[in-house]
Amino acid sequence: MAGLFLVAGCATDSSLPAAPQSPASSLSPALEQAAWQRGGGVARAEALLREAQGARRAALQNELLTLLAERELPEAGRLWVIRSLALVAGPEAVPSLATLCADPRWSAAAEDTLVRVPGGDAEVALLRLLSDEFFPSRAALVRVVERRQVQGAVPVLGTLARGEDLALAEASIRALGTIGSSGAYQALRALPVRPEFAELRVRALVAALARIAGTRTAPESIRSSAVRSCREVLSGPWPQTLRISSLQSLALFDGASASPELFAALRGEDAALRAAAVSAIVAARHSDLNSVVVSSWPGFPLPVRSALLEAFAANRDAVARELAFSALAAPEASLRSAGVEVLVRQGSAADLPRLLGLVAAQGENASEAAAILSRLSDPAVDPLLRERLGGAPAPLAAVLLEVSATRGDRAVFEPACIALESGLASDPSLRASALEAVRLLAAPGDLARLLTLLDRLQDVSEIRILEAALRSLAPRHPEPAAMASQLLARLGAPAPAPAPAPSGGPAASAPASAAMPAAAVSSASVADARLRALRAGIAGLDTPASAAYFTAGLARPGSADWRDQVRLLSSSAQFAHAGLLRSAVLAATGDDRDLALRGLILLCTQATRAPAPRREAALVALRPLAATQADRDALEKALATLRAAPPLPPPAAR
Repeated sequence: MAGLFLVAGCATDSSLPAAPQSPASSLSPALEQAAWQRGGGVARAEALLREAQGARRAALQNELLTLLAERELPEAGRLWVIRSLALVAGPEAVPSLATLCADPRWSAAAEDTLVRVPGGDAEVALLRLLSDEFFPSRAALVRVVERRQVQGAVPVLGTLARGEDLALAEASIRALGTIGSSGAYQALRALPVRPEFAELRVRALVAALARIAGTRTAPESIRSSAVRSCREVLSGPWPQTLRISSLQSLALFDGASASPELFAALRGEDAALRAAAVSAIVAARHSDLNSVVVSSWPGFPLPVRSALLEAFAANRDAVARELAFSALAAPEASLRSAGVEVLVRQGSAADLPRLLGLVAAQGENASEAAAILSRLSDPAVDPLLRERLGGAPAPLAAVLLEVSATRGDRAVFEPACIALESGLASDPSLRASALEAVRLLAAPGDLARLLTLLDRLQDVSEIRILEAALRSLAPRHPEPAAMASQLLARLGAPAPAPAPAPSGGPAASAPASAAMPAAAVSSASVADARLRALRAGIAGLDTPASAAYFTAGLARPGSADWRDQVRLLSSSAQFAHAGLLRSAVLAATGDDRDLALRGLILLCTQATRAPAPRREAALVALRPLAATQADRDALEKALATLRAAPPLPPPAAR
């Protein structure tokens, strides 16, 4: 048998023939093969062992224990058997494995196997051996019960920790700290102070306190004793790691009563201790401690306030919202920004009264409160804002309108229009907010409503805001031809007969001209503003009617009206108008020619619907028209900008 297992211990070639069954062993064929072939055979044997149940497990265990008892088993084979026992061993194997722990050659493998033997019976067997003062490897068994965290080992470990065997006492103290139960903590507290184990005992106490604090189930007697232990460590000459752990446990055990130690760490110069205090406060989850922190928060240094706010927010704790509201009143812009972000992420409709109160007070943090309202994701915010809008005073109503418009609440579009028309919005800030709401919320179906409002506005600056609404509406309108007809009708210009749209290139031919309308309005400046607003809407359209209208207007350069049309087409982002502007360049002279050329350059650069190569080709074709150095410089700058811009996504992606 010795000769056979010598081969098993040395062979590494899986091509060796299977060994004959030894009469001295009842090892199963799978295990016998695995013992000989230390390659794929081992994996197969382990798979079989994992599948073993009931009597089969006991049989495999007995086979391995029988093999383990053979004195002539080589080292490699013995190690393999010890490790295989981890898969099938029961309480019966504990004495044999524990005995092997006394031999340095097998102790590591035997300890690993003992840790994995399942069941309470195995732990009873371990404790029986651990209590035997004549057992030769009790230090190894202490390590096993420590790794298994056997609660029943605490009385035995407490006795061993007082003993004269220093190695056994050291292992027992460490094991009590790892087990960390209330009984283990009491055993550590009851130990006499021995200079050689002073720091080890403190480390074990701190470890046990951390475990007890984590479970939050310690009885009151343990909690009061734990508080004393934590403060003893914090006031003693112990390493920082122990002080940090004690500070964290103190917060869990003592709540608000731990605030002096925690606040001293927060205000101290030690960054590690300060960070530990922040995490301890957040992890403690004591309502009384949180209340003290909230009330004291404004007095902390800026890094501490930021760290506390960030930590509570990351933990999604309700305290984060309280600190965020305090941050809104802070003089530091960074802290106010952090407070806004926290309330945007964690705020809800329940915070509306406080936020509206800040807005209504018109204090320094009113703008931050309005920004939060604009970004809250809770859908219940919109109806509550509309409800408050009804009877709100003008300053508050202005903010509510602006917030609702920013949130995209279409329900406030019509009230904003009515307020502008009826004179209810006499306050300048309220009128400005109502106009901004109209601009942001206007939809294609609101064209007739916008035109009615345009007729009633008498202020040029307000009409210009409506112009922006019409300009932004044009590219989104599902029926651009219908929109063009309505706008042309307002201008008094007849809709032209259908004609092919311009090609969009710089050489596009102009459609037939149409007569320019004359607007009948009371004020020339208001009339001009309304005319420009209607033109802005037409300039955003790519239809034969819009092209015909501007062709007629550009046929006679030299007037303010002509220059206005050039500027509108330049900023329309409709590349189809490039041919019209090129015709304007060719027809004009002097400053008008420069204006039209620069407008064409701007249009080719910023147009979004035409591919970049086509726009670049249009710019290159303009080089002969650039007569002055300023025009040539503007053209080359536009080409460089266009070439540096990222390519447009394909139509499907847009």
